[in-house]
Amino acid sequence: YKQEVLNLEDNNIKLFVSFLETDVVILGSQDGLGKCLVDMIENAKDVLLKNNSEDNRLIFLNTKVANNQLEIEIKDENGSLLCHSTMTNMVINRKIEK
Repeated sequence: YKQEVLNLEDNNIKLFVSFLETDVVILGSQDGLGKCLVDMIENAKDVLLKNNSEDNRLIFLNTKVANNQLEIEIKDENGSLLCHSTMTNMVINRKIEK
C-alpha cells in the first residue's frame, strides 16, 4: 500500500513506522494485514485532521509481538494513542539464528 493511497502527503501528515522486533515471521493473510493497517492509518488521519493544526501532524505506527500475537498501535506526536489492534488470526514465528 502506497502512502499516496492514504492521501497523507496532501494533508501534511508524516508517517513513521517502527517494527519493534525484526526477528519475526508472520504467516497469514497479507491482504488482511494490509487492510487492517490502512484502516488504522485512515482512522488516525481522520483524528489528526479534526484535532491538530496543519504544522503538527505526525503519526507513529509501532508493532510488537506479545503472547504470539501481533500488536499494532498508532500514536500522535504527543504520544496519545489513536488506534490499537491485536492481530489474533495470524501465526507468528520467531526466526532462529543458526
